[in-house]
Amino acid sequence: AYRGCVYRARFSSLAPQDLQAAMATLVHPNQNEALSVDARQELDLRVGVAFSRLQTMYFRKHFGQQLGKQMVTYGPCQIPTLWFCVHRHVEIEAFVPEAYWRLVATLPAGDVSFQALGQMGNIWDEREAPAGLLRAR
Repeated sequence: AYRGCVYRARFSSLAPQDLQAAMATLVHPNQNEALSVDARQELDLRVGVAFSRLQTMYFRKHFGQQLGKQMVTYGPCQIPTLWFCVHRHVEIEAFVPEAYWRLVATLPAGDVSFQALGQMGNIWDEREAPAGLLRAR
């Protein structure tokens, strides 16, 4: 039912230019690639389960008091996912808000009014705001 209607973006980097290029060159899915993804998921699951069990048994033997009944898990996707989470957390913690200005006009239209935003968008230089207001008038 969906044959010919589904497209895939091919990318191996999350850089904005790579994602934009991938979205600009969408392709139809390849059956062999889809099957290899299924196989990779199965392998990741099996390796994750086996290694999680091995780690848990090892750490319970050597650090039983501290570990208790908790499990020590492993998954091939956990490390990259953790990196994304930590990276985003660091960005949020380092964020310093910057003041900005906008030109907004409230205009009457019969019984109602609406707001129009200046075409300039956010104005980051305080000295430009009055000049933009003068141009708008």
